[in-house]
Amino acid sequence: MAGIKPKRIGLYRQSPVYVSKGNGVREELIYEGLPSERIQGELERLVELVNRKNEIRPIIKSAIVALWFLCIHPYEDGNGRVSRALADYVLSKGFNETHRVYSMSSLFLQNRGEYYRQLHAYTSQSDSLDLTERLIWNINIAIRAKQEALKIYEKSVRLTRFMAHLDPSVYNSRQLSMLFKLADGSFIGKLPTDKWAKMNRCSPAAASRDIQLLLQKGLLMSSG
Repeated sequence: MAGIKPKRIGLYRQSPVYVSKGNGVREELIYEGLPSERIQGELERLVELVNRKNEIRPIIKSAIVALWFLCIHPYEDGNGRVSRALADYVLSKGFNETHRVYSMSSLFLQNRGEYYRQLHAYTSQSDSLDLTERLIWNINIAIRAKQEALKIYEKSVRLTRFMAHLDPSVYNSRQLSMLFKLADGSFIGKLPTDKWAKMNRCSPAAASRDIQLLLQKGLLMSSG
């Protein structure tokens, strides 16, 4: 739980663990971790799988590794974070990506409800462990992660090109800073003289001159 530190940091748990979701008043049990005496053996098997050079389908392997680690649940806290790190590691290892620019972890967190629902569904099976739904979901997450990374990259290229065309001999540091914020999307809204002066710690007169030049250059538009 948030704000509560585990007693055994970085060490395997020595007691039963239960994964639940709720609001503190009403809790739903999702999963009970493996008995503590089985943790060492199961992790050794998992590490052997991770290190094995069989990444024919890295996305499939990353899904299995992450779910397997969650089922073992070896630590008192941080199991979800480690499982997501393992998923990313297996992907980078399988695709031989030295500098991978996308991550599935954030999307896992955004879809936490489905993440836990699947954990409950798979670990409650008694006759089989059909991972088809999980594998399809993991593939879709990987595709979305790459698409989002591509959008971020394209935005970065556009921003870099835009800023490169601004002559620092024409525009002062205040103007360049504000144009960067506007182009980056970190600032959205109107820019009256008083707000410009406050954000850039300059006089109202200097703020007015800054804005007027950007209006003349067509980099800002008057709202009224």
